[in-house]
Amino acid sequence: MDEASLQLIRDVSDLTGGDAPDWTDAAAPTLQTPADDALYFIGVIGGKDVGKSSLVNALLGQAVANVSAHGEGTRRALAYAHKDDAPAVRAMLGAQVPEQFDLVTHTIDSARRRVLLDLPDIDSVWAGHLDLTRSLLRHMLFPIWVQSVEKYADAQPLQLLAKVSAGNSAENFLFVLTKADLLAARHGVPAVEELKADYAERVGRACTLTEPPRVFAVDSLHGRFDLDALREMALAVRSEKAVASARQLARQQQAKTLHQWLLQQRVDDRLAAAQRLLSEAESLIGLRLAEPLTDRVTAALAADGAARGGLVEPAVRSRLSYWPIVTVIDAVLGPVVAAFRGRSAPATSTPEGSSDTARRVRGVFSDLAQRDPQLLALYANTKLWEHDASERAAATLDAQLDDAIDAHRKTILVAAGRPSLLMRLLAPIVTLGAALWFPIVQPVLELYLQGTVTDFTRASLLLIVQLLGAQYLIRSVGILAIYFVALWMLLRWASYRRVDRALRQSTDATHPAAAVLTWSGRLLDPLRQHVTKLKTLGDRIAAVGTGRAAA
Repeated sequence: MDEASLQLIRDVSDLTGGDAPDWTDAAAPTLQTPADDALYFIGVIGGKDVGKSSLVNALLGQAVANVSAHGEGTRRALAYAHKDDAPAVRAMLGAQVPEQFDLVTHTIDSARRRVLLDLPDIDSVWAGHLDLTRSLLRHMLFPIWVQSVEKYADAQPLQLLAKVSAGNSAENFLFVLTKADLLAARHGVPAVEELKADYAERVGRACTLTEPPRVFAVDSLHGRFDLDALREMALAVRSEKAVASARQLARQQQAKTLHQWLLQQRVDDRLAAAQRLLSEAESLIGLRLAEPLTDRVTAALAADGAARGGLVEPAVRSRLSYWPIVTVIDAVLGPVVAAFRGRSAPATSTPEGSSDTARRVRGVFSDLAQRDPQLLALYANTKLWEHDASERAAATLDAQLDDAIDAHRKTILVAAGRPSLLMRLLAPIVTLGAALWFPIVQPVLELYLQGTVTDFTRASLLLIVQLLGAQYLIRSVGILAIYFVALWMLLRWASYRRVDRALRQSTDATHPAAAVLTWSGRLLDPLRQHVTKLKTLGDRIAAVGTGRAAA
């Protein structure tokens, strides 16, 4: 199995808490033969006293395997290979099972690239025998499963068969019942056929096949029953294309086994449950935490006279700085107005107590934990239903609100303290123009429009004399004072309105209410990350299924 598949298994196991399948273990008898290996191995696998060595000798037509009916049985692996393949076989076996094999060579050219293995008993009481067999099973493309008519119902060989079939296709297997002559002698030949059918059902279930496989019944000593058919299939000359096809079948079986295990982990169901929990959590946090805190923060800021005063006076001074003459009036009257309104001090505290926030957090997450226990695992490092964790979360909100309020004040000062370009252009005209218009321009223009040139000259001289008179100056200054005071009051009122609107605008990204929404949203980060991981795993699992369908 490739590294990507193994990594997917590890990721699913980590996220779901399930155990990885046995066939992914490094010591598992799962096929690991490289796709481009020139050699392929045919192995004879079975328990003690089932006649494995006798079968090997019968298949080859010569005594190459030692037959033992007592003691340890087969202790070392026996490899039967062409002499030209011997160096490669010796290198592979030496790397996998050093000093635990014997190599017998032959010169049959039609049997090049094929290696026949006789393995130790799979039900041996010697652990070393089992380890040797399991190690070589990982390189055995064409296993021959051998069982005697006396032990055909034993569970241990079928359990090993199930593990091996997880990584190799049963189409590459051969199933053999030995000592068929003993059963035929006692109960007749029909009994052999009946036992073959029963054994086929058993191995079919072990390999999860839709139909029972073919089973060969043999008499290894006398060459009877299905021995010739078995020899023809087991020792058939396989082309490179046929071997490649067998390896492809093995890879498809591994993909099938992987996909079945992945489906058993119910990642889609876990994702649906996590999404439902996230939706419930978002609604609950919005209803019981984010909305109340946002409303209270917004209302508190709008109703805080000190905060408004701390914003209004700097904003007014900034806006009036663009208005000549009016700024002089503000320098005289502004402090009086500010003192009267009592709003010159800036805001110095957040509008929501941390203890109340912590209580709200504990209530929300206690409720969520009762609705779905998986929340306990997701928040194992941040147990927001406990006192200390909720207090830390509330303290974080307080710090963020302080920063948000300070940033919001700066934003309002910039926005409210700077008039539009049009107003900045009109300010000199409205102020300096008025100062010239009322005492000078308007009277001169009126005289000019009413009289002749001679009259205008005489009247102009008279007007100059009047302008320099005390009575006229007092009257002109009075008019201008009324005008500029009215203009100053209008500008201050407009500045108040502008600041009030900014304080009430909770959709502004810099408004402290936005900090509350961001903070409350981050409380769900562990749950959102869990949903994202499940989605990613679901996509990867779907890709495995798509790959199987394409194959």
